[in-house]
Amino acid sequence: MTSSRSLYRLIVGAALSGLTSMNALSVTLEPWLQSPKYRADANGKVLFTSPSVNIMDVATRCEQDSLSPEEARQRLQWALNCKVLPKGLIVKMMVEYNDDGEAIPISNPYYPIFLDKDSVLRLEFKALWKPNLASCAVPPNIAYATSCRSSCYTPEQMLSTAEGEQEIAQAQAERTPVIKTLDTASSSDEIVLKDSEVGSYVRSLTDTFHDIRHFYTASGNEIRVTTNHPLVRGDGMMVTADTLKVGDSLMSVDSGADEIVGIMPEEFYGKVYNVEPKSLKASSNVVVVQGFLNGSARFQNTFSNLLGRYSLRDSIPEGLVTK
Repeated sequence: MTSSRSLYRLIVGAALSGLTSMNALSVTLEPWLQSPKYRADANGKVLFTSPSVNIMDVATRCEQDSLSPEEARQRLQWALNCKVLPKGLIVKMMVEYNDDGEAIPISNPYYPIFLDKDSVLRLEFKALWKPNLASCAVPPNIAYATSCRSSCYTPEQMLSTAEGEQEIAQAQAERTPVIKTLDTASSSDEIVLKDSEVGSYVRSLTDTFHDIRHFYTASGNEIRVTTNHPLVRGDGMMVTADTLKVGDSLMSVDSGADEIVGIMPEEFYGKVYNVEPKSLKASSNVVVVQGFLNGSARFQNTFSNLLGRYSLRDSIPEGLVTK
């Protein structure tokens, strides 16, 4: 089997040789909730759902089939070699496109999951099937379901949108199209926001248990996020929630550095959510939730190398500012 590195070269090469825009990559997914369709092989056996709506509209997460980035690339390589998924769909799971239409590999790519098709038709998320990467055999009752990616907020957390504050679960359900993000005119002394178009919302595929950190601040505000969620610390540095401690601070849009006075570890059962603006600029992926500056889902994926390095202490850079 070809290595995952060669998959990157093949997929990015395919993208750069004529698939250089999201419009060109029109292979999309139909949620099984809406009249699932299935493709058949040469013998008439049903293999997977037929794409029909945008995969990037609502990306989902699968805690029961959680893969590392390298494992995700290996599964994509298997799907490509065995022709289980269309190449265009695999490209969309592997790369994103900047404002100039250039393909950028995702450091933590989407990956496909497969379910028992009878379970899919019953609107259940059971009978998860994990492929044997050494074999191209796909049982006839197995259907391609969706793609997976990480997510971060509990559903009641308030997302700042162009129309005001909205629970992130409601924003995802209504496909709220425009949210507030950081403007490059901002500094650590003055936060300036702008309207940004949403690229996709991210939510869990199923209800399950999540480890949550519940932060309480001196202003009386609070926020609940998963442990690896990116937050802007009071000194302007983007860090993950599990690195913060009492006495540190979070960056509040209204009051600047807001001291953390309490941190409560919690276990949350349900779905968690996140959002990705359409722009791939780092500053445009700093969003506002519960009145605090947060990293979008891209800071766990495309921008994961900026965690602990991306700073807005003096001004918001378009590139990288190190400690």
